[in-house]
Amino acid sequence: MSEITMKDLFQAIKEVSGQVKELSGQVKELSGQVKNLDTKVAGLDGRMTNVEERLTTVEEQVSLVNTEVKETRDEMKMYFRKLDKKFSMVLDELYEAKADISILEQKVN
Repeated sequence: MSEITMKDLFQAIKEVSGQVKELSGQVKELSGQVKNLDTKVAGLDGRMTNVEERLTTVEEQVSLVNTEVKETRDEMKMYFRKLDKKFSMVLDELYEAKADISILEQKVN
């Protein structure tokens, strides 16, 4: 077996120290990358929150429009029913007037 000298120990410590420094640099670099990713994720989260709020607003507006369209459709149905009844009344009166004219013509002739 060979003996380990102080010089060998110092050399090994120097090598390990270099490796630790290298690993420390890599950890710092990774830490910076993680912070950068955290910043990007926070930005994306904010954008997503904004999109969700806008979507909620759009959904609320669509709901209001649907309600208004339904109300307008119901009002138009009621209006057309009234109009149909009025036309029916006018037609009835026209037929009655035509019948009266026909009867008067027969009396005159």
